Amino acid sequence: MKKGLSLGAGGVKGFVHLGVLQYLYEQEIKFDLVSGSSIGSIMGAMYALGFTPSKMMSECIKIGFSDVQKLIGYRFVKNGLSGLIDQLLGGKSFEDTLIPFKAVAVNMFTGEQKNFSTGNLGVATACSGAIPPYLRPVKIEEGTFVDGAFIDSVPADVVKEMGADKILSVNLSYASPFNYSNKSYLDKLYPKNKVERADVTYQCYTYSDVIIEPDLKRYKAFGFKGV
Repeated sequence: MKKGLSLGAGGVKGFVHLGVLQYLYEQEIKFDLVSGSSIGSIMGAMYALGFTPSKMMSECIKIGFSDVQKLIGYRFVKNGLSGLIDQLLGGKSFEDTLIPFKAVAVNMFTGEQKNFSTGNLGVATACSGAIPPYLRPVKIEEGTFVDGAFIDSVPADVVKEMGADKILSVNLSYASPFNYSNKSYLDKLYPKNKVERADVTYQCYTYSDVIIEPDLKRYKAFGFKGV
């Protein structure tokens, strides 16, 4: 039986994934397949590379919140996010992972979901976490991509398609972590985008066998205070 793990979006609330993973690690619960959206894709990539939760935490601390905060807004350098994540992941690619992993993003100008499974992990997870107006869309040869949370916030369906028999999902928001106002920003800044509003947590409740939903109502997706 293959066990799948799906890590959801949530901005800086995504660091809660580390606590969940630490508990699962202590219980000696291991997974055979992983999917992630937005911050969940970054944590999922680290997990798939074989990082222990404590190692994940130390690497996140190493790059520093100040580096992340520099990227928030429109004044950061082009591809700064993918460069920072690439540093975090040690320049690794999907081919370096110890277990199969997919990162979810959405093509801004076709509206199609893209489940990255090959190439550079830093680029793929940057595509998965690009949420206007905080972080610019990521343009690569295959297209221009924005945050996977717009279309599949907790991609349990993706890890199911990968072959998981049982799925544990971590949902960091009872509603869309990036609400309609974020879609409005996207429409205003990029009026030609084809991203459609969706019930982004639908897949989580449909395909998951176990769902962990920490109470994070008092925290904001991009509120660094308290993290």
